[in-house]
Amino acid sequence: EAAWSKEFMMTAGWLAPEDSTPIPEYRSFSKEIVSDCSKRRQGRLDIYIDNDLKWGVELLREGDRLEEHIQRFGPTGAYSGLELNEFAIVDFRYTNRVVRELKILSELANHVWYIIVESNFTTATIQRPGEPDQIIHLVGDGQSESPTHE
Repeated sequence: EAAWSKEFMMTAGWLAPEDSTPIPEYRSFSKEIVSDCSKRRQGRLDIYIDNDLKWGVELLREGDRLEEHIQRFGPTGAYSGLELNEFAIVDFRYTNRVVRELKILSELANHVWYIIVESNFTTATIQRPGEPDQIIHLVGDGQSESPTHE
């Protein structure tokens, strides 16, 4: 997950508008009002993009605790204290893994993006609920163009 986070941060830094900054490991507190601050549920969002965007991004690998991460964005979840315009849970997987059906059937599940990476890292397929699959070509360090396919 750390490798994907670094790559995602670098790309977000290039693509975000000049007045927005990707912030890693962004801390939030739930909206639940408690007199004792130590009882507040705290969340640590993988990436927050500030200013007018107010985007939250959680990164996962192989669906690890996916349902738990979805619930963090719910009305009583760990990220409920954040004012987010949009959020995504990005789940990186390899082609030898099967994307399983979510047990949680809610509108929050529509925010999950599956990135299925080929074992040779030349292509990845983006899968989103209700959207057609999108295949992207990955370009590594030192390459100037996408790989060619015969």
